[in-house]
Amino acid sequence: MDQMNENPQSQPNSSSQSSGSTMHTSTQQTVPPHAVPGFEQKDIQENKYLAAMSYLGFLLFVPLIAKRDSKFVTEHLKQGIAMWVTFMIAFLVIWIPLIGWLIGLILAVFNIIAFVKCLMGEFWEIPFVGEHRKKINL
Repeated sequence: MDQMNENPQSQPNSSSQSSGSTMHTSTQQTVPPHAVPGFEQKDIQENKYLAAMSYLGFLLFVPLIAKRDSKFVTEHLKQGIAMWVTFMIAFLVIWIPLIGWLIGLILAVFNIIAFVKCLMGEFWEIPFVGEHRKKINL
């Protein structure tokens, strides 16, 4: 019987918490989690494949030449350039066993994540590297 008494008491608390979280999530639902603030959906849908080329090494020159008028492509291109420069610098360290390999692996994983997010129509700022894209003017 004690358990029966505890359940009704816990239910109002859980419902009050869920209604509070419902209010909180309803305000967050105005911007879908996959949408990138500041980018138009049309721009994202038309240019996400071209923007993804920014993370494929030398292929980053294709979006550089083709779509400089797209804000979505430009932001991914800046981050792709920053990532490419980081790979070039890391290439000097990769020859060090374990530490260099770990750095190379982390960079490769970050690059793949950014590539996949771009194909999904999202923008993911790569830790430590993405903040340097703001310094690149195209």
